[in-house]
Amino acid sequence: MGAKKKAQKCMPGFNRLLLVGLIFAGFCLGLWFQSEVSGVKNAERGHSLDMIELFEQEAQKAQDASAARPVRPQAFPTRPGVQHMKDELDQLKEDDPLTIENPVQDDVSPVALADPVDDRDQNDKSFQSAGAAVPETPGSQPSPRRRPLREPKVTVKSVDSLLRRGVGCNHCCNDGAKNGPCFDVEACAAGVSGGRYAFVYAHVGNHGWPWLTFLDSMRAQSLKLEEHGGVADIVVLMPQTDIQQLGCRQRRLVERYQIRLIEVPWTIPPKSWYPSYWWPGKADGWCGPQDLMRLHALGLDEYDAVVFYDQDVEFQGDMTPVLHCAARGYFISASGGVGEPFNVGFFALRPSKKLLRAAEIFGANVNFSIETGWGDCGFLPSGSKFVGAECGQGFFHTLFYKDCKAVKRALVEVVRQAEVSSRRVDWRTTASFPTATTAESAEREGGAGEKPEQ
Repeated sequence: MGAKKKAQKCMPGFNRLLLVGLIFAGFCLGLWFQSEVSGVKNAERGHSLDMIELFEQEAQKAQDASAARPVRPQAFPTRPGVQHMKDELDQLKEDDPLTIENPVQDDVSPVALADPVDDRDQNDKSFQSAGAAVPETPGSQPSPRRRPLREPKVTVKSVDSLLRRGVGCNHCCNDGAKNGPCFDVEACAAGVSGGRYAFVYAHVGNHGWPWLTFLDSMRAQSLKLEEHGGVADIVVLMPQTDIQQLGCRQRRLVERYQIRLIEVPWTIPPKSWYPSYWWPGKADGWCGPQDLMRLHALGLDEYDAVVFYDQDVEFQGDMTPVLHCAARGYFISASGGVGEPFNVGFFALRPSKKLLRAAEIFGANVNFSIETGWGDCGFLPSGSKFVGAECGQGFFHTLFYKDCKAVKRALVEVVRQAEVSSRRVDWRTTASFPTATTAESAEREGGAGEKPEQ
């Protein structure tokens, strides 16, 4: 009996000892788990830092392989009635003063810009948009190595494209007035090789961190272009004040990925409309500055083609056909996710400073209305104002897909008897809707002037 009582008295001390042991064991287990997690993170960080070295090795292998690969040019079927953007913009009479006989707003006239020299092979000159200075940063100069752009010479009779296989929506495209079938960008790009290209971002305002989070996937796309004998730069358009405010982390990113920073002189076209609740310099309240600043991509004419993407786009598949088709003179765009006819987060084209000038003239001579859109050109194929209509999505869609009086005036101001060939693509696949907008044909036929290719 006495031994039993003695054992019961010892039990509280044993329980306390057991509790202390469990706590100590849990503490040790926590330290071990933390060290394992830190090791994984350090391994991932080391892998991320080695990514650019792997890219450089792959780029060198691709360049060596492409140099030994023979070029077999093919051709996309020619289509009557469609004239490429480069041909129509070259019709500008250099000695003809730019004037508008009947401007939409008599008290508005855009500032005249010097007509640039059109020479895509001057590797020692960097682009300056409307007199903008290019910051002296690593990667600010364009890539000099490339094969000259080779366009196809023979007809391609069949291309196993996504459009032909029925992938995606083939009737989600529009010509500025109605929805219709989409255009096969992959077939358009068949046989094109070589050339210089640019993947373009635009940034205005606070930089934040992380910044430009999908650079790895964009760099991978530039390597795919090198397999076809081309080269590609990563370009970021920014106002001067925002470039000056780049932090150390952002500048290290610029140097590591050889990003080409291009300073732009404006975020909205000079003397253009803006809503009454906003004013120049206001950081929020209107999406115009972040949308319309990307118009400067239209003037990067040292490249055979450029493609613009929003910063939240992660690249899947191969973007090479988009740039190759755009290099042939086509404007390629996509619809939005909530029914808008144009998504300003993506477009591709063969750039021209004259086209940028036309956008400035258009912006300086029109207003926006929630009833009639930009320059009274309307919202078709949407029945009413759509998301972003008062910003870049409406501006771009009107400029490239509307055959209204305000657009004609801007184009005729830069190009006599201008004809713009535009292409609309399905955002989820690689397809677009063909249109040919001609001022003369619209007046002659009394219609919108859109002519789908046969």
